[in-house]
Amino acid sequence: MAGTALKLPETYLITGENPKEKQAFLKRLEACLAKGFCFIQLRAKKLGLDHYEELAKASLKLCHEKKAILLLNGAL
Repeated sequence: MAGTALKLPETYLITGENPKEKQAFLKRLEACLAKGFCFIQLRAKKLGLDHYEELAKASLKLCHEKKAILLLNGAL
């Protein structure tokens, strides 16, 4: 099945666990996107579901603006 493998960038960003302050986190994410990261994994398994969903939506908006891919990795 040639040509069907998922192509990932050589490097991608994995966020830190349990971001404590949403605005500071989003500011750091925006800076990383400005540096050219185009594949981001939002990893926050210890964050409550409501807070994770809120952070994921805000992160997705930023990633979408920069045409970056956001991979979600949280506790369900």
